[in-house]
Amino acid sequence: MASRNKTRLDNAGAPETFRLLGYKRSSLGTPSVFYLPAKKINSEQNSAIRRGLHEFLLSEFGGYTTERGEIHGYWIDGTAIEYDENVKYTVALGNTSKMKALELFVANVGKKLGEKAIYFETGKDSWLIHTGIANG
Repeated sequence: MASRNKTRLDNAGAPETFRLLGYKRSSLGTPSVFYLPAKKINSEQNSAIRRGLHEFLLSEFGGYTTERGEIHGYWIDGTAIEYDENVKYTVALGNTSKMKALELFVANVGKKLGEKAIYFETGKDSWLIHTGIANG
């Protein structure tokens, strides 16, 4: 019979690892998701911003995932209904101590792209990261 070793999350929040029948599972931590406007982030004019985002997410978090395609956002800005097509970014935080660094970086990317706010979510919460650009 195969050996079954299990190490579960302890009260301090240590990463969970399972060894069962020849495989290992390691927690990557809490996922965080944010959306950037597809036309802006993918434009050649913003290639340096896109490259900086790529390098930051790799160096600080060890990787990320993007989703493109039919990702539409609608929201009310004052009395107008706004719409944009988006690229979804998913990052595993590892631990929540890196959350503020990610928020600050995303806020700066949003500001460089001319966005007033960026939709951000993690775990069960969602919020807007306001970039400091005044409402038009």
